[in-house]
Amino acid sequence: MLLKILINCSLAVLLIIALPTEHKAHSNPPEPEDPYANGLIESSNKIKNGKDLMLEAIKYRDGLGREKNFQTYLNLLTQSAESGYAPAQLRLGKNYQLGTEVSRNIQLAIQWFERAANQGSDRANIELGEIYETGDGVDFNFSIAFYHYELAARNNYPEAQKKLGDLYWDGRGVQRDYTLATRWYQKSADQNDADAENQLGIAYLEGRGVAKDILKAATLITKAASRGHPAAFQNLGIMYQLGLGFEKNNVLAYTWFEVAR
Repeated sequence: MLLKILINCSLAVLLIIALPTEHKAHSNPPEPEDPYANGLIESSNKIKNGKDLMLEAIKYRDGLGREKNFQTYLNLLTQSAESGYAPAQLRLGKNYQLGTEVSRNIQLAIQWFERAANQGSDRANIELGEIYETGDGVDFNFSIAFYHYELAARNNYPEAQKKLGDLYWDGRGVQRDYTLATRWYQKSADQNDADAENQLGIAYLEGRGVAKDILKAATLITKAASRGHPAAFQNLGIMYQLGLGFEKNNVLAYTWFEVAR
């Protein structure tokens, strides 16, 4: 019990001292009732009709004033998607990808994601990128993954910017380029993406793509830790253990290692 109290106190004090408190929100957040809507180019009639169908579908799925009926949910959601409503296309694609409410069918998932992406859905481009990057039901294709991540990244979508940076960092689907990788990490980190902050911190720690700057690395990795990033916890433990960016401190090193567990 005493160890847990010491760990929690050390973590709180470290983050309060080391971190800024401002968080920059991602621009153009989706409506709460429609978490899949972002970066869409649609006519007002299409949005109204498709949105009404999708919201009615959700009522049947969740039993909100309707008796739960997954088939009715699927029928209405498909009608919404067929009407051209990109959030419904994205939602339906996710259902087919995960096999929720329907049998898993990755090809249908790809088709619906592509229809949403063709209307400018950044989220759909990320979903497509992840399918091809991870080989989810398809052959690995890092070039296609790069294509879709880049579309969303250039629309200032932080998750896509981080993923695009990873492809440059690892040389997957594109020639390895640490400089371009860190540029994309920086764009994502500027929008408070913890993954990007941690990876950019590693870049500064190792001097890859940027001039080596251990203090800047410590700041970035600490920011990522403040957002609950597990790898950042581990990295801070190593940095305290070795005295990189911080005064060597085995107690704090142990604290961060415990937090990372």
